[in-house]
Amino acid sequence: MKIIYFLLFIFSSTVFAKDDYFVYKSFEKAIKFSKEAYVLKIIDKNIDKIPYEIKRLEKLIFLDLSKNDISSIPYEIKFLENLEVLDLADNKISKIPYEIKFLKNLTHLDLSNNDINLIPYEIKFLENLKVLKLNNNSIKNLPYEMKYLKKLKHIYLKGNQIDESDLKEFENTLPHCEIHY
Repeated sequence: MKIIYFLLFIFSSTVFAKDDYFVYKSFEKAIKFSKEAYVLKIIDKNIDKIPYEIKRLEKLIFLDLSKNDISSIPYEIKFLENLEVLDLADNKISKIPYEIKFLKNLTHLDLSNNDINLIPYEIKFLENLKVLKLNNNSIKNLPYEMKYLKKLKHIYLKGNQIDESDLKEFENTLPHCEIHY
């Protein structure tokens, strides 16, 4: 089993991959070399969609598409079963698709600064999730199913309209998780 070391600065949205993996900076090159593509970072390049060919990047463990114009997460995301870090912050995403449930190795998910108003119940299947960033969206409720995220250590919810009682209930359900609100 390959071991990846991630240095995570929790208070920033930057995650650095520390290993001998090449960092791909375009979909085309990553897909062309899909058998060896583990890290893909395309930041602030005005990308408006994730191509369906992303499903070919089965070995991908780190995907950063932050600061783009992406409006939806495609169905094909479900094929990235080895993904550990997914950063889609600062886009135009309005919905978290149910296919998110297939990303069982995900430890860090950043969807901050989007247009999301609902966290789907499928979030409960992300059993290895440690950090969830949802700052500055339009979220009003935390789903009951989030109680299944037993490994969650940090959740970022600043800039949402979540009721204080929901936050307290969440805090009681997952006392080991620090809420940043």
